[in-house]
Amino acid sequence: MIGPTLQPIIVKGIVEQGSGDGRKIGFPTANISLPYQPPLEYGVYSAVTILEGISHKSILHYGPRLIVGETHPLFEVHIFDFNKMIYGKEVTVEVRAFIRKTQSFPSFESMKEQIQEDCKKAKRLL
Repeated sequence: MIGPTLQPIIVKGIVEQGSGDGRKIGFPTANISLPYQPPLEYGVYSAVTILEGISHKSILHYGPRLIVGETHPLFEVHIFDFNKMIYGKEVTVEVRAFIRKTQSFPSFESMKEQIQEDCKKAKRLL
């Protein structure tokens, strides 16, 4: 079940290069380096990413990538209908609504299927 719409939480950071795993499964992400820990529980959220003054509908995952055994949280945003290299750019992310908690998956294929569903939910919420 989708959680309630949040009072937007604003997060700013610099896009840094990640492992490229998201791109490999068709969901490239902007990995955002944050100077602080955001006031969010680990999970998936609908979001709006603002880059160079332009707002883009997005989906956000904040937390460790359990499928690859990570324990350190990442703040990664998949911007819908966007395919530009933005490494080193500052972005602002408005976190809008909680979709689900971070979870582990038995395979990248099952994770991809869940991400497809999450994207549909995020788009409906935006």
